[in-house]
Amino acid sequence: MESKVEKFKTVLQYCVGAYIFAFVIIKTLVYVDVPLDWLTEWKVIKHILSTSVLGLVSKAVMVSAAIELAYMLFTPGPDEAVDPFILGIAGTALLVMSDENAAKTDSMLHDSMAVFLFALSLAILFYLRFMLTKWFPKQFRGDVDDDLPRELGRQMGKNEEVKEVMRQ
Repeated sequence: MESKVEKFKTVLQYCVGAYIFAFVIIKTLVYVDVPLDWLTEWKVIKHILSTSVLGLVSKAVMVSAAIELAYMLFTPGPDEAVDPFILGIAGTALLVMSDENAAKTDSMLHDSMAVFLFALSLAILFYLRFMLTKWFPKQFRGDVDDDLPRELGRQMGKNEEVKEVMRQ
C-alpha cells in the first residue's frame, strides 16, 4: 500500500512542479513581450499574470507541503513528519517576502522579523530532523548513515583506477 501511495505522491509532486514551471515560463514570455494574446484571455492566466513570481512559488510550495502532510498519514513512524513543516514554513516565508503580502502589512520591520523567525524555525526543524535520525535510527530508513564514509572508503579501495586518480 505504501509504495502505491508513494508513487501517487510523487506524481502529484511532479504536477506541482510542472504547474509552477509552466506558469513561470508563461509569466516570463509575457514579460519579454512574446505575443500570447490567445493565452492571456483565459481567466487562470490573467490571475497568474497578476500574481508575483514569489507568490506563485510560495503557493506551489504550500501545496507541496499539503501533499507531504497527506502522505505522512499513510506512513508509519516519525520520519515523514518534519519535512512537510519545513516546506510549509518555507512557503509561508516566500509569501511574506512576495508582493502578495504588501496589502496586509506596511511595515518592513514586521516582514523582516517574520522572515527572521521563519529562518530560525527552519534551522530548528532541520536540527530536529537530524537529531531524529540519531534518536530513532530504525524508523529513518538510513537517511543519515554514519557508516557512509567508511563504506565509500572501502569501495574506493577496491577500485585501483580511483586510487590512482586520488593520488594525483
